[in-house]
Amino acid sequence: MDTLKDFKTQLHTIFILIGPSNCGKSHFATKTLIPSLSNILKQNNIVPNVQYISSDEIRRQLNGNLTLDKYDSIMLESSSQAFATLYNYLDSVTQFPINCHFAVLDTTGLTKEFRDRVISISKKNNYNVEAIIFNYNDHKSYYAYGGDSRVIESH
Repeated sequence: MDTLKDFKTQLHTIFILIGPSNCGKSHFATKTLIPSLSNILKQNNIVPNVQYISSDEIRRQLNGNLTLDKYDSIMLESSSQAFATLYNYLDSVTQFPINCHFAVLDTTGLTKEFRDRVISISKKNNYNVEAIIFNYNDHKSYYAYGGDSRVIESH
């Protein structure tokens, strides 16, 4: 999917990508969703501010190693700090004077606690929330991007 045909949304929206590890969330966000949103803004003479917030990228930054594998044990051990950073960053980019046009959260998004926290931030800052759920009809499709099958199955 290169473009989003018939896709409707509104400014000041937080997108939560929901799905198991390695199901294509990052690929979709960086190759389809963000370029499409940016292009729509540019076509309307708006300089895009689309924030991509990835829990894996935050973990790598916190650990000082941008090449860490997502399944490295230190990545899992730093989840508490990574999500504290994610929530703080999301809150910051959705507040005045920043008010990004869109925020894309690239995490598994599987827990209600996570989604409730994002919704709380969105309400506080007057943002919309939309969930994009990676719910494939074929079980094998979840493994199309590789990854640790045990982790994917547990999700």
